[in-house]
Amino acid sequence: MTSHRSYRDVIPQDKVKQEIENGMGTQFDERFARIMLEMMAEDTDYTMHD
Repeated sequence: MTSHRSYRDVIPQDKVKQEIENGMGTQFDERFARIMLEMMAEDTDYTMHD
C-alpha cells in the first residue's frame, strides 16, 4: 500500500494505518498488524514508503 504501483500512486500513511486497523484479525494477522502500526508510528518522516 505504501509503494507506487502502475495502477495507483502511494496511499497516504493515515489511510494505510486505517486499512491495517480495520483489517486486524481478519485480513491481517493481529500480531503483525500491531508491529506494522508501531513501525509506522516511529516513521514520522514517512520514509517507509520508498
